[in-house]
Formats: sequence, structure tokens, C-alpha cells
Amino acid sequence: MNKQLETLIEFMPPPQHLHDHQINWHAVEEVLGLKYPTSFKEFISVYGASKWFDYFSPFYLTSNDEVQLGDFCKTAAYYLDYLKDNILTSQQKGDYIPQDFVPFPEAGCYLPFMIDEGSNFYFWKTDMSSPEDWPIIIGPYGELNILENMSITEMFLSYLNREPPMFDIWGDINDVPPEEMTVE
Repeated sequence: MNKQLETLIEFMPPPQHLHDHQINWHAVEEVLGLKYPTSFKEFISVYGASKWFDYFSPFYLTSNDEVQLGDFCKTAAYYLDYLKDNILTSQQKGDYIPQDFVPFPEAGCYLPFMIDEGSNFYFWKTDMSSPEDWPIIIGPYGELNILENMSITEMFLSYLNREPPMFDIWGDINDVPPEEMTVE
């Protein structure tokens, strides 16, 4: 387990009853055709399909079952359509946004890994580099944000420590009501 995940556990202990935390990643990655970042797999092994601050939830394939794969791909494609529209709008305004859309779930595609209650999806822009180096694209609603060299663990630590970039994107953790300062 990496040091950042150990720090996150100190801030936010995992729920007592975990769901979907024991994943056969080899089987999932084989059927998906993409490898998840090791940092994400470690995060899931500790927190599973938890809900953070009553707002954020990891989104990932939990088995190599064909029906679940179909549902996962259908949901991902739905949000990718919105992301494409948002990217095109951002490009028209002159913002730099990567524009090479590769069909999901091929290498080079946008792979979703988290959703929030505001209907934003968090995607990795997959490519031939190490999954640990994939940039994160936050969308499809509102302003698109691109995060380089950041894991899901680092996203939550940045938020909890009131540091950029997550402080700038998600706001101040001190504004979260105490009853929502949970991982469930």
C-alpha cells in the first residue's frame, strides 16, 4: 500500500462493510481490454464501492460478466456523448482540450472511474503510457478540468487538505455538513 493511501485511511477510515472491493482485476482487465491504474486498484481494495461525502462514488467494472460489461459500457458511452459535446464547446471557445476520441473501450479512449451527484464523470484519458500517468478529465457538465499526474487517492487528499487542484474544483471541505463527512 502506498503512503498516500495510508494517509487517506488516517483521515477517512474505510467503511466496516465493504462492497465490491475484492476484484479479480486480471479477469476484469482482460474482458475490458484496458488495465486500471495500480493506485486505483489499491484504493478499491481498501474502500470498495464506497460513497464519499454523500457525493462521490467510484465507477468501475467489478467482474468479467458479459451482462455487467454491457451495462458498464452502455453507461460509459452515455456519459462520453455528453463529454464529447462539452469538449467541442470548449474547443470552440479556444480552450485546449484533447480532441482525439477513440471508441470505448479501446486504448486511447476515455475510461470513466468516478461519478458525483452533480452528474459529473471522472475519466482517464487512456493511452499507451503507464496507467499511472493517464491524465484525468472531469466532465461532462460545467467547466472541463484536466488533472495531470493525480490518483483518486490524491484527489481526495487534496480536497481534505484544502489544497489545489481539488479545492479549486470541488470547493472547501469545511463547507461539507458534518453529517456528510463520511465514507459509506
